[in-house]
Amino acid sequence: GMAAMTGEIQTATRALGGEFFDVSEDGSPNSIIAAPVMIDDELIGIITAVSFDKNRAFSTSDCQNFSLIAALGAIIITQSN
Repeated sequence: GMAAMTGEIQTATRALGGEFFDVSEDGSPNSIIAAPVMIDDELIGIITAVSFDKNRAFSTSDCQNFSLIAALGAIIITQSN
């Protein structure tokens, strides 16, 4: 997705008109957040969270925290090699 292509955290919420690629039987999430896990400039993965709560969108603070978790994941992976 866009997080992998741009190397930046991405978020979307249906309530705010965010674009979603619907997948059959995905449960129709209301909000998503995706953060790239990067080592140097290499993408090694994406971590994603979804919310099915129609009254909740991910906040700027949620994005910052999720980005930190992705960075910590990269550090742990680097240290384990």
